[in-house]
Amino acid sequence: MGEVTFNWTIGKYDYFTKAEFLGGVATATSWKRPRGIVEIQKALIALTEDNQYVVLPYANVRSREANTDGAIGLAVIGTMMEPDNEAIMPEYWFDMSEVTEAGS
Repeated sequence: MGEVTFNWTIGKYDYFTKAEFLGGVATATSWKRPRGIVEIQKALIALTEDNQYVVLPYANVRSREANTDGAIGLAVIGTMMEPDNEAIMPEYWFDMSEVTEAGS
């Protein structure tokens, strides 16, 4: 099937967001890069332009700082992985009409 990925760039972010995607230690006024190899896994949810939610329950996330239009952003790639729990599928698609607000 090929590799299933989400790709995006975060243009304006704080140190805590930077740590979420690059690892390291963040405070309100600083960020420190971690030593060694950092592995980050997250559940990812995207909304397409035609109102479809795409869910990757288990994704490996790689990030780097990228210069775009004269500014530095966080370029992020989330790659679908096979969840350890066999009851969870690696990818889901839902029409927006099926999704309700939390607590509804």
